[in-house]
Amino acid sequence: MALLITTQPYAQQEIIRGITRVICEHSPNSRRKFQEKLHNLAALPSTDVVITGYTEGFSHPEFTLAWYRQNGNPDLHPLERQEGPFMVGVMVFHDFEDCWCTHT
Repeated sequence: MALLITTQPYAQQEIIRGITRVICEHSPNSRRKFQEKLHNLAALPSTDVVITGYTEGFSHPEFTLAWYRQNGNPDLHPLERQEGPFMVGVMVFHDFEDCWCTHT
C-alpha cells in the first residue's frame, strides 16, 4: 500500500504546483480534508495509488489517479511494471462544500 506520484517530469511539476496551491490558498478545512483523502488513499491494502496529474478543470482543481494491485516486483514503480491500472479516477475539490471527493 503506497501513494505515489507519476514518474513523468512535467506531470510531477504540475502535481507539486497543485499541492502547493492547496497548501497556500485553500481554507483550513479544505487542507485537512485533502490530507485525509491522501492518507486514506495511501492506506488501501495491497494497492498502489499513483497521482498521475493535476489540472484546473472547470475552475476547480483535480488530481488524476490510477489504482494498481501490488503484484510482481514491489521495488518497481507501478508505471515501470508495464501493467495497466485496474481503476482510474480523480480527486476533485468541491468548493460549494469546501471538501475533496474521489470519483472513479
